[in-house]
Amino acid sequence: MKWIKSLFYFVLMGLAVSFFMAVNGLHGLDLWDPASLIFILAGWLFVFLNYSPSEIFQAFVQALGLRNSDQSLKLSYQILGNLGKYGLLAGAACFLIGTVQALGNLDDLKALGMALALSLLGLIYALGVYLFVVIPLQNALQHQICEQEVY
Repeated sequence: MKWIKSLFYFVLMGLAVSFFMAVNGLHGLDLWDPASLIFILAGWLFVFLNYSPSEIFQAFVQALGLRNSDQSLKLSYQILGNLGKYGLLAGAACFLIGTVQALGNLDDLKALGMALALSLLGLIYALGVYLFVVIPLQNALQHQICEQEVY
């Protein structure tokens, strides 16, 4: 049930972001970039090269504490770690590609700021998932591993 605390923090952070956007006059669609999202999803698909879908599913099930599994807790921890690393790597690649693309069009200086902001969205998506999904789930697994080693 410790995942409820993580869910509460996630909702609290969402409310804080919504408040920040409302105060600054931004709209939710300002943070929506389908190309960056597809790029990050492609990075996460690299996890399927090393692990089967059932292993990945079991990692999430174990981290949420929904049921026990035959799968090793350390393997689940490693799967979630790789998911975070591949997402961050895809976010960094998305940032580099977006920056090069934005700087390639220096003729229009008015559009440069928006182009550079869009180049950051992929990295923001990856960091958001890593900080608010992967790390809490890894912490839950690490807690389970420590309990297992004690007993």
